[in-house]
Amino acid sequence: MDIRLRETLATAVKSEPSANLSVNVVLEAFRIPRPIRIQDVVAGLEPINLQSSFHDASCEGSCSIVISHDGRVSYSGHVHNGGVLDARYMVITSIPTLTVPVLIAHQSSAGGTVGLDKRRDDWDLQGFSSEAASDWWSFRAATEHARTDFGASTGAFEVVSSLFGAVLAGAAAGEVIFHL
Repeated sequence: MDIRLRETLATAVKSEPSANLSVNVVLEAFRIPRPIRIQDVVAGLEPINLQSSFHDASCEGSCSIVISHDGRVSYSGHVHNGGVLDARYMVITSIPTLTVPVLIAHQSSAGGTVGLDKRRDDWDLQGFSSEAASDWWSFRAATEHARTDFGASTGAFEVVSSLFGAVLAGAAAGEVIFHL
């Protein structure tokens, strides 16, 4: 991804792109720990890209989460049901930040051989994370411990009781980016 360093930094420190930006102003705006090299600042501004593959029961799929330093979140993926019956599923990615957990979740269904729905379900969602926008460097470090969980069932009760409960518990204590 191509980024324009001066424009990106000026946006973050709420300054004009043509303004003179001191290194200290930039480090303070991004809460970057010192000492640091300029190469680390440039590399650290690249978006985070989390990729996951998963399967459960007769369903399998993958998802991609791209998070930018300004808090923008893009969440896309697909699930394919290779079974006979329709299946409900849920995908939850959790990021254990220092302040609150961040949950990125998607719930839907995919049809089976005898079902009425399509066998493949795709999604492409856009959202915002205040945790990523407010403390990018800590958030970036926390994504190294991100975890994606997936559950699928032909009975709605199993999916709702096991995974939806986890989302509700996380929502009470943290940030849920995509609500169910």
